[in-house]
Amino acid sequence: MHSREIDPFRGELIHLDATLRLFDPATDPEGIPALLRRPPRAEWFAHGEVAQRICEALRDHGTISPR
Repeated sequence: MHSREIDPFRGELIHLDATLRLFDPATDPEGIPALLRRPPRAEWFAHGEVAQRICEALRDHGTISPR
């Protein structure tokens, strides 16, 4: 189903691999690790603040037992 969407990217990867080999014939493009991109984090809440507020709300309403 998504192969039509993927095909242009495959072509671009083939060209990138060829370009890398032009600059360094010993390069193995398969050995280059993928970069994982994370979406930018919203600065609305501090790290762990959302989970803390959820637990506090559940405790306040008697849904979970207090610590």
